[in-house]
Amino acid sequence: MDGPRAGLVITGFEVPHLHMHVAPVWDMSDFDVSNVEPEEDQSASDEAAVKLRAALLELGPEQARDTNPLS
Repeated sequence: MDGPRAGLVITGFEVPHLHMHVAPVWDMSDFDVSNVEPEEDQSASDEAAVKLRAALLELGPEQARDTNPLS
């Protein structure tokens, strides 16, 4: 799934630890998780996690800091 933006949601109410969710988003309604049904097949999520980890490793801490528009 490709969206025009990447959305980041940090949660922790459901479990006694922190969760960070990265997902494709099209508009603000994509952040409403009240009607989300769990996926039965985790393979798509697993593949996305592998790609995300690889991209973060490739970017590295120096490049990540240099591309931060808030710094």
